[in-house]
Amino acid sequence: MNFDYRNYLHPRHWPTWVGIGILRLFGALPFAAQQVIGGTLGWLSYFVARERRRVARINLQLCFPELDEPTRERMLKENFIATGRGIVELGSFWWMSDAEFRQRSTVYGQEHLDLAMAEGNVLLLGVHFTCLESSVRALRVRGYHPQGMYKPAHDPLFEDFMRAQRDKHYDNAMVPNRESKRFIKRLRGGRLSWYAPDQSFTRSVTYAPFFGIEVASLTATSKIAKVGKAQVLPFFGIRNASGNGFDIYILPALKGFPSGDDVADATAVNRAMEAMIRYAPEQYMWGHRRFKHLANQQPNPYR
Repeated sequence: MNFDYRNYLHPRHWPTWVGIGILRLFGALPFAAQQVIGGTLGWLSYFVARERRRVARINLQLCFPELDEPTRERMLKENFIATGRGIVELGSFWWMSDAEFRQRSTVYGQEHLDLAMAEGNVLLLGVHFTCLESSVRALRVRGYHPQGMYKPAHDPLFEDFMRAQRDKHYDNAMVPNRESKRFIKRLRGGRLSWYAPDQSFTRSVTYAPFFGIEVASLTATSKIAKVGKAQVLPFFGIRNASGNGFDIYILPALKGFPSGDDVADATAVNRAMEAMIRYAPEQYMWGHRRFKHLANQQPNPYR
């Protein structure tokens, strides 16, 4: 898309412009400095963002009851640090050169993707890790052309600016969720596609276990796969252990999917997403109220 800054000169947009300027400044810094600054901001936000801390703590209690409280609290603090790094890293995802990004990313399981693409259409199943954009860009710099579906930002300036940056790197391939028909049409036409159904919705859902909890779960993944005649491969990116880049994982295609049974398919998707999250739970976006719609009219745990 073409981004015209002249549409956003009103003073009400100035705070957003300041935020974009800060992101651009971060993007100009060495990657190691970004990690330090992001981690520091995330650590500070642990003490300031009380509501987000409360929601994330509840989620960790629900998903990891086998861990003792000190271990979960340590995971919570690490999650805030990872989130801060994820925000600062936006400058890297949008302004780092392709050559440097390729050097800073390692893809594991690329053979699974190549095999599936040789056989037909492919839908990549993602989850919301704090370095979410690393996975799609890692494929792009290796010659793939994935499209992705996303939920638009509330701020119109940030939405247009973000979409323009993504389109620049991803070949105009980021599709708002309100344009799902265009997304599916591209998938049917052979476009490698990415979709992350790990957030809470009330429409097009069934109830299926996620971390052992019966929760409202989207049925869209199986429907998109069926209409798009696509295999579904779990796919995610996390910060590597050395902290100097990203590890991208592509797992084998889900077997017998879609099955035609909404509950069985939602269970298979939730199981795959849970397995991905367990690779690096401290890097997952735990601030979302994922369990607010539980089965059997169970009370909302966030109230």
